[in-house]
Amino acid sequence: MIKKIKGSLPIFLAIYIAFSGMDDCRSAVRQLAHDAYIPGDPANYQAGFLAGEMIGSSFSVEPSEYPFDFVSIQVLVGDGSPGGTTTGTFRMHVWVDTGAEAPDMALIDPFTVQLTAGTINDINLTSAGIPSITSGAVRIGLEFLQDPPPSFFSDADNFITQHVNTLYSVDFGWHYAEFYGLTGDWILRLTVQTAEPTLTPTPTGPSPTTTPPTPYPTYTPYPTSTPAPTYSPAPTYSPVPTYSPVPTCTCPPTHSPAPTPYSPPITLSLWMPDHHFSAGSPFLLNAIINNSGTESRDARLVCVLVLAGGSWYYPTWLPVFSFEPRSVLPGETIVEIIPEFRWPAGTGSLSDVLFVAALLESDLIQRIADPDIWIWSFSE
Repeated sequence: MIKKIKGSLPIFLAIYIAFSGMDDCRSAVRQLAHDAYIPGDPANYQAGFLAGEMIGSSFSVEPSEYPFDFVSIQVLVGDGSPGGTTTGTFRMHVWVDTGAEAPDMALIDPFTVQLTAGTINDINLTSAGIPSITSGAVRIGLEFLQDPPPSFFSDADNFITQHVNTLYSVDFGWHYAEFYGLTGDWILRLTVQTAEPTLTPTPTGPSPTTTPPTPYPTYTPYPTSTPAPTYSPAPTYSPVPTYSPVPTCTCPPTHSPAPTPYSPPITLSLWMPDHHFSAGSPFLLNAIINNSGTESRDARLVCVLVLAGGSWYYPTWLPVFSFEPRSVLPGETIVEIIPEFRWPAGTGSLSDVLFVAALLESDLIQRIADPDIWIWSFSE
């Protein structure tokens, strides 16, 4: 799996729109966004919400651009069908954002908005009574007042900006969207009036448009397991590589016939927030299983860490072959292999570290899903 990197942009993508003719001649109107969506691009339609659930996006500006005032937001909405124009009612929230999973103080009383599928909706905020922001970040939230459709999109570049996209579930509360397996940024943008313009603007994104996206309505972000964002991992995540490789007598036989592809197809992919980690970097590992057929019972999830000539097996993380028995339900299942923690200091440096995962039948020979590999490294 290859991650698409969004250049060398800061934590937000500031898109220049126009210089203002207001009293402050140095002010500018800017659009802040995390997504890389351009009208006509594919986008991922997120259908698995319930009434009362919410999406959120956090935004901030450069220090020289404070204070800033709210102008409008732009959000892409769809109903899962090309050309669909379903309309729905949503409740809009604006909070202070401290970087935690849950938002902080509300800046306004929430109000309802009508959003229409098939277009980037523009919501004017100039008369919403939102105070000027003098420092820090804010979070925009949109709450479902009915089950979808319509619903929201994320971009389809397979890269998600860490800890700025959030999702509120009625069962699990607020969490970063990446914990639910979201692999793109919400197509939700904030237009603001800043204190200082960018002197050499580069227009890298579109203005609001009515061009409908090309949705892929395959993802259901409703959580399948309770995430544990405060988990403190056991030190075996960074083992000293002094163990010997697993004896070949305990591994699945290598002389067996070639595996028979499973039908209907089941796919398995690994996901981490990056391919390189240093002190303080968020570190986690998810296995994303997509089953387009019926339930597959009695499967075996095998995941192995290969590091400096040694092998450590999930879920025990010991150098002895082990696996997790599980049933593979229809649709998408997100398996939290390693809950998130911050990469510690003092680990040294190493490259070409591997996580390898596969789904096998109970005989540990026949393959249910093709294996996937994530190559990563770490340094001081």
